[in-house]
Amino acid sequence: MARILIADDEVLERRALRMIVESAGLEGGVLVSEARNGQEAARLALEDPQGFDLAFLDIMMPGMDGLAAAQAMRDGGFGSPIVILSAYDTFEYAQKAIRLGVYEYLLKPASSDEVLRSLKRSLAWTQDSQELSRRAGTSLLALSEAARSLEDVVLDQMRQGALSGLPVRDYER
Repeated sequence: MARILIADDEVLERRALRMIVESAGLEGGVLVSEARNGQEAARLALEDPQGFDLAFLDIMMPGMDGLAAAQAMRDGGFGSPIVILSAYDTFEYAQKAIRLGVYEYLLKPASSDEVLRSLKRSLAWTQDSQELSRRAGTSLLALSEAARSLEDVVLDQMRQGALSGLPVRDYER
């Protein structure tokens, strides 16, 4: 099940985005959580034990804006994609979003198709990242086991006197 966080101070914007996300027909379904401002979004993102697969953040929200929320989320270890939704097409916002590692920057009003494409790209990125992490962990485990086996063989050969001279000194180093 895909877990999505939507943060926007406007109720109608949150509802519209929720309807678009829920209409995506994702395999396994979707669970949407909503936040009314950046502070609430950051708190939800960092306190939810199951985590979110994606966060949609509006830029202009009272208290803590979307970029500040993204910063707080990244600082707290939130590694999932963040998509910024903004009515503001300014270089300063886009530049800061890039520095924060925001996955996409959509201009409002974003069409349903734009949102759905962004949603699917973001979730695919998340799945690819999780698969790479899983494979890396498996590879490290296999390398560690191979190193232990090789060390056992070398130690046995050293005990039996089969290795001497330079190879032994190299191993000891």
